[in-house]
Order: sequence, then C-alpha cells, then structure tokens
Amino acid sequence: MNRRMTLLATVSAAVLLGASSARAQFAVIDSANLANTAQQVVQLTAQLKNMEQQLATAQQTFATLSHGVSDPLQASSSQFNVGALRNVLPTGSGAFGSIVTGSGLGNTGALGTQNFNANHVYTPAGTDFNATQMATNANSIAGVQAASQQLYQSASSHMATMADLEDQLNDSPDQKTTADLQARIAQEQTYLQAQQVQASTLQTLQAAQVRNVEQQGEEKDRQNVDDVLAQDATTTPGS
Repeated sequence: MNRRMTLLATVSAAVLLGASSARAQFAVIDSANLANTAQQVVQLTAQLKNMEQQLATAQQTFATLSHGVSDPLQASSSQFNVGALRNVLPTGSGAFGSIVTGSGLGNTGALGTQNFNANHVYTPAGTDFNATQMATNANSIAGVQAASQQLYQSASSHMATMADLEDQLNDSPDQKTTADLQARIAQEQTYLQAQQVQASTLQTLQAAQVRNVEQQGEEKDRQNVDDVLAQDATTTPGS
C-alpha cells in the first residue's frame, strides 16, 4: 500500500513537471503591440502611394514644361517666316520714300509695273517740265498702289494664319504649348503693328507728295511768268 502511494505520487509529480515545461515552450503574444505595428505598415503604405502619385504628377509637369515646340506650331511658323509677311516694303527710308516720289517704282517689284501699265494712257515725248512731271506722277501713283496692295495682302495672310494659331490655342494640350502659342501670337501682332505704321507713313508721304506736286506746278507757273516779264523788259524800247 505504501509502495503504491509512493509510485502514484512520483507519477503525479512527473506529470505536473512535464505540463509546466510544455507551457514554458509557448511564446507570449502582445496583441496591442502587434496591432500598432500593423497600423504603422498601413500608414507607410499609404504614404508611399501618395509619394508615387506626387512623383508621377511632377514627371508629367516636367514633360509639359520641357518639351519642344509642337509640330502644328512649327508648321505655322514656317508660313509666317516668308518675305511676303516679313519684308513687304523696303525698310530703308530712302527706298520707301522713293516709291512715293515716283523715282523708285522698281522697289515695288512686278506689281508696280503692272499698275503702271494698267493706269497708263500716254507717254509724252518731250523732256520739258510737264512731260517729266507727268511721268513721275504716273510712277508715284503706281508705286503707292502696289505698296498698298502688298500691305493689304500681307495683313490678310497674317490674319488667316493667326486664326490657325487661335485654333491651336483652343486645343492646347498643356501649359508649355499654350505659352509657345501665346508668344507666337504676340510676335505676329507686333509685325502687324509695324505694318500698320508703314501704311500710316505711306499715307502721310502720299499726302505730302500731292502737295509737293501742286507746289512744283505753282513754282513752274511763277517761273514762266518771271521769264516772260524778264523777256519783255529786255525787248521794250527805252528800257
């Protein structure tokens, strides 16, 4: 009986000791710490996603601000950079004025000659003042007509191409293209303003030339009168 009780006690002690050892082998889990770590991972993931979006936006902005001139704008630029829109009339004041005075009909090209031939009725054979004045006036009229026609044609072509730029502006895909188009439009408006100055100057010079022709005619009439008076003075008896 005693031996049996001793064995039972020994077995019970061994069982209890084994159970205690088994419990010691399991790790202790901190649920609050695990939840906090998971929350941090979620926040870091969201921040990373936000940074990726910001990078994509920055790359897109850089692309819109750094690309070259658009193909449609380059095509329009080639239409503007032609002599008919850039150098319609001579830039020198002497050559420009000669168109009005009638001594520079050649500065207006073939158009001046065409106008002269269309206006022309008769060419006097003499070299006297009236004959010379008639030829000079004919050249002046044809030259001013040609210059006016060239300015008008240039302005019309400018406006047509400007309308194309405005259409491109309405369909602009980004800020860089918009800025390029606005700069080009401003440049062409400057050219148009310069041509308006040329047209105004041409009108002023033409008005002055009309007065000049009148003045020359009056001076010639006075010269003729003085020549007659001088001749009479030399032929009058007793003078």
